[in-house]
Amino acid sequence: MDPASLIVMLMILALFAGAMYFGYQKFVVEGDLFDTQAPMEPSEPSEPSVTPSSSDVPGVDSAKGRPEPTTMPKDPNGYLYPISYYGGGGDIIPKGQAKTASVCYEASKARGINNWAWDRKDKRCYAYTDSTLFTMMNDNTKIEDKSRYVVGCTEPGVTVAQGCTDFTGGNLAKGWIDGIGHTGMGDNTNTMSLEECRKYAGEQGYDSFMYVSDTHWGPYCYYYPDAEKLRGWTGNNSDLAHVSGCVDPSKKVINGCQ
Repeated sequence: MDPASLIVMLMILALFAGAMYFGYQKFVVEGDLFDTQAPMEPSEPSEPSVTPSSSDVPGVDSAKGRPEPTTMPKDPNGYLYPISYYGGGGDIIPKGQAKTASVCYEASKARGINNWAWDRKDKRCYAYTDSTLFTMMNDNTKIEDKSRYVVGCTEPGVTVAQGCTDFTGGNLAKGWIDGIGHTGMGDNTNTMSLEECRKYAGEQGYDSFMYVSDTHWGPYCYYYPDAEKLRGWTGNNSDLAHVSGCVDPSKKVINGCQ
């Protein structure tokens, strides 16, 4: 090896040895290598965001707020019609036990209810007798406290805006037809949901029915004595207070439920 190469090699070895010594002093002698970061003081748990989210209920539609009771229609004496709640009122999940909206969804789903409601403040769940009541929330002036409540559907493919009701199959239509005759089915129907009304009309032997929504003065059920008179009618999309339908979901209103 020539002298120049030898000098270069010795210089490299010296640099390497210096680096090793520095590392030994820094990390082993001084102890930095084994130092661990001082544990951080635990922070106070933060409250959920001011506006609740139903993002923990995937696959179904939901909306912030709930129907505003003070915007319900009034009876002939000037009193507000009350909102009808599932089971006559009361909570499905008691206060303090529903930490998330998904708890309410699961509770309603297990009971066969097509809607759910979460009170974020009180951590409780309840449901409505008539989910078509949700259509009133299409008017922002009729929504109560978006920061506190969330309502939703339990079935996929339907929306809160449509009252968690599927109108696409043709067996249901918004509105009712005046002048073709309709007969009330009794006060025992004033706690029924839309589907309970349909079922009850079928049990009484009728082909079609008309449901008065909680957005009006319902819930209440009628039947059409002559379903054939519905033939050719496709409904009234501006009428959020009534739903007409066929007892047999495979039939269509436009065909007179035949």
